[in-house]
Amino acid sequence: LVLPTAYSAITDVFEPLIRETAFDAVLLIGVAARRRMLSVEVRAVNRVSRLFPDASGRVGARLTYDRHGPFQRRASVEPGRILRAIRSKGGRARLSIDAGRYLCNATYYAALTPRVPRAIFVHVPLPRRGARDGRPSLREMERALRAAALALLPSSDLPRARRR
Repeated sequence: LVLPTAYSAITDVFEPLIRETAFDAVLLIGVAARRRMLSVEVRAVNRVSRLFPDASGRVGARLTYDRHGPFQRRASVEPGRILRAIRSKGGRARLSIDAGRYLCNATYYAALTPRVPRAIFVHVPLPRRGARDGRPSLREMERALRAAALALLPSSDLPRARRR
């Protein structure tokens, strides 16, 4: 699912999908243009920036995403497991303390509910633009994200050829 870059997409599209579908795992991916490597997000916070409008020109209606929700929701899988999986495929990655205050954070916060047993958010940089650019290529990010997706699953769910 590719969500529009709008707060309304979270409430109108993503949240109903989470409520109505029994997911085993959800890998969320967002672009962080200033980052130089992949970032595995440790938590989502219940805060919305009123400074940065979404693609539709709207800002969050409130300073909190969920009035009655906790201040933070932690990743529902061990982030280090995802980090190790990405690095095992040669991906440069780090842990990040939270997913920011924009739509990525709000979407991650919405996903980190009991309805989704395993969820993680990975921010990716813009792809490399030349030999001297230290960012990963699209191909490198694809390999890293495949590894992250597989690491979300319990070992018993992995195809036999992939188990080690």
